[in-house]
Amino acid sequence: MTAVTCGPVAAAAQTVCAGDLDGDGVLTSTDVDLARPLLFDAERAALLGYLADVNGDGTLSGADVVALVKRRGTLCQPATATPRPSATPTPTRVFTRPPSPSVPTQTFTPTATRTRTSTPTLTPTATPRCVVQPLAPGATMSGTIAPGDCTRLVGGVLRLVDAYEIAASPGSAVRVEVSSPSGGLASPWVAVVDPNGQFGFGHGRPPVEWTVVQGQPYLVYVTSDPGFPQQTGAYQVRVTTRACPTPRAVNLAVGFSLSNLRLSSSDCPEPNSLGTNGQIDPAHAYTFQVTTVPTQVDIVMRQLVEDDPLDPTFVVLGPDGVEVVPSEQVDDAAGGPLGIDAGARFLAIRPGTYTLLTSGGEGRYSLVVTSPRCPTTSLSNIPPDRPFVCPGQSGPGCQGTLYGSRTGGTCGAPLPVFADEETPLINAGANAFTFAAQRGDLVSVGLEIDGDDGFALLLGPASDGNPIVAYDSSAFTESASTQLSATIVRGGTYTLLLGNVNPLAPPEPSAGDPGDVVPYSFFLQKCLASGVITPGSGQALQSTFRVTDCFGTGQTPHRVYVVPGQAGQFLMVEMEGDPSVDPGLKLWALDGSVSENAGDPFGNPSVARVARLLPADGDYLLEVFSSPDNGEFDPTGTNSFRVQARTCATQSIGPGLSSFNFSASDCRFASGQPYKVFTWRFDGGPGQVASFSASDGVCLQALLPNGEAIPAYSCALNWLEVPMVAAGNYALIVAASSGELPPSVVVAFRQCALARTLTFGDLASGSLSSASCQAADGVRADWYWLTAGENLLRFNQGIGGSIESAFRPMIGFTDALGSTERGGIFAGDPPTMLRLAPGNRSALVRVRSAGSLGSYVLTVDSAIKRH
Repeated sequence: MTAVTCGPVAAAAQTVCAGDLDGDGVLTSTDVDLARPLLFDAERAALLGYLADVNGDGTLSGADVVALVKRRGTLCQPATATPRPSATPTPTRVFTRPPSPSVPTQTFTPTATRTRTSTPTLTPTATPRCVVQPLAPGATMSGTIAPGDCTRLVGGVLRLVDAYEIAASPGSAVRVEVSSPSGGLASPWVAVVDPNGQFGFGHGRPPVEWTVVQGQPYLVYVTSDPGFPQQTGAYQVRVTTRACPTPRAVNLAVGFSLSNLRLSSSDCPEPNSLGTNGQIDPAHAYTFQVTTVPTQVDIVMRQLVEDDPLDPTFVVLGPDGVEVVPSEQVDDAAGGPLGIDAGARFLAIRPGTYTLLTSGGEGRYSLVVTSPRCPTTSLSNIPPDRPFVCPGQSGPGCQGTLYGSRTGGTCGAPLPVFADEETPLINAGANAFTFAAQRGDLVSVGLEIDGDDGFALLLGPASDGNPIVAYDSSAFTESASTQLSATIVRGGTYTLLLGNVNPLAPPEPSAGDPGDVVPYSFFLQKCLASGVITPGSGQALQSTFRVTDCFGTGQTPHRVYVVPGQAGQFLMVEMEGDPSVDPGLKLWALDGSVSENAGDPFGNPSVARVARLLPADGDYLLEVFSSPDNGEFDPTGTNSFRVQARTCATQSIGPGLSSFNFSASDCRFASGQPYKVFTWRFDGGPGQVASFSASDGVCLQALLPNGEAIPAYSCALNWLEVPMVAAGNYALIVAASSGELPPSVVVAFRQCALARTLTFGDLASGSLSSASCQAADGVRADWYWLTAGENLLRFNQGIGGSIESAFRPMIGFTDALGSTERGGIFAGDPPTMLRLAPGNRSALVRVRSAGSLGSYVLTVDSAIKRH
């Protein structure tokens, strides 16, 4: 498609600009690509009609495409403000549409170019807003659905509705009943919007019932049967609650085995479903504690009476509430005479409380939960220059076997490390190995499995509770082998789990069937630190990668060097390779935090560069490697590289304007190009934002206290914002953006408070005025800290949302890729979100107006995974 420049000259140009979905000022094929997920989104199939009928005329036509492009594009001229919800808190809330989950696409290799990964929640402008009335448990309320009420798509049909909000205690069941007087609402219907990501949007004939989980209140629509022509009439809606039983505790140390358990309609509903027409999917809840990692867990649920309407199934929620054992992976997986029994064996690799929910209909069942020992093999004398050969084997490497039979000594696969589609499935197998390692060691593991993908997972040290150190799987790449490498930051005993990805079939009842038997080979090496690199302006290390080095992901060589450092020191490390080496660096601090890059944020294509304000005195570990982007290691190449570590003096900076020139006394890259480093400190307390803008000719990179950089893979031109939510020292690197040095530089620094923290399903009302804090680029804005648990983010493949406002909004988004700005949507990918809090990933969201100021509502999409 030929690019068409946007402009406000003619009416036709206005239409073109309205289609500029990526906001770059031209209409190209990229805008068409961005329109596709807005029109065709499989995750929103239930709301397809609502989403597709953009202009709200009740039919689907080409006009809807035009309306969609106009609404989501960037207008050439400021849009006319339309009435929006007031930012002043009131007893009622205003909703313009049922929340629907975004479906970001997860990217495992961060790049400097942001890919829009979230499908925004659309708000048809023709749809009137519903005034939402609070409805307390135990209350009965009379209402009438009449012409002129707001409408919502229910069952693919636009219906008149009344809206209510219900808040109840987590762990209780809510029941909504609707009755009609004579001549009233002829065929009542209820739709429930679940902002907490359990069942999303459900509807049916009342009574409806669901189990409440921790989070936002539920939005309830009272309407009429989508298949019934009459929509109006009077009704009464009644809400009752009942307490759900406390989950039954399972002691893994002694095991759990009970028979003649019974699921019935008197139980609470399974939290992931909405019961309609008085029918529910009953569930029982159990909990068990994992104190030692890894712990093997084996669960079998069997039907006892063949004629019962029960198909046994269960799910397991991890300590953070994320569904780590999904029902589709355990269904009919236990074998047995009826062939429908559910089963799962797995390794729990995070300590904490796990929740087991059994369901599948009504009837009697038995449940057995055990924790059989996962046998481990201790390895010693692992060589630094070649793969380890297991005792009694001839090599190369070691050979092992995985068995589908539970008596074969095979452990269950570890529970998901990333998202469930990228990890071993439940009932896959693993073997466990332990070995000792010291700080500065580099562990390398290769795994090959014929006919299946493999995984390697390193946990340790045991003295720290065996946290996850490194993970790799051939499922990530097109390679037939798994290749893991890990720099050891803390000495101790480490556990290595090796296994396959797909479920291993157990033996069939027929005689002689052994079940699945899967052989594999693995190659384990433990390299020592290769030397010391002392920071100094004139010192550099010249070396060559060899076939005897330890190898990492992509079959490329890795080494570790020791770099002495002092607290408060600014350190920059550069690595340059010959044409056979694509350089990469990781700088590990004493606390295990890491700064990493396989490129140069300041534009040298042959250099990898990392920088950090050192948090403590001690020896830092520098991992140097050849990036897999250049292909596997070629032993016939020269494979030479050069590494240099430098320190330089920094200058303090505070809010206001700073003017300066580059001079001979400045810090310098190895190329000789000067740069400056400014530092400031945040002592903690309520979160703040450091907003920077700079004159032309320079680019910016910020360094956070935990070792992360913003942007991590490039530098920012003109505008950069830095979240300050962690106490510590921050730094700003200012360098020329091209070969020519600007005659003078001006950097503006403004500091503003965060409005609040947001997560999945949150809604925030605000207002921009002349009293709002002014960013460094001169605009009035509000800032929000968008955050969620890392597991929940990964299982949802990201987080996103949108804004409704009385003005034309612009959303700024800051993560490891830097600060960018677009229209009324925002989205974050877990791999590029910031790691400022343990176990969480976060990003900074800025709200500003492209024209006049006013009120707005910021909505974060609900989670689409159980939590």
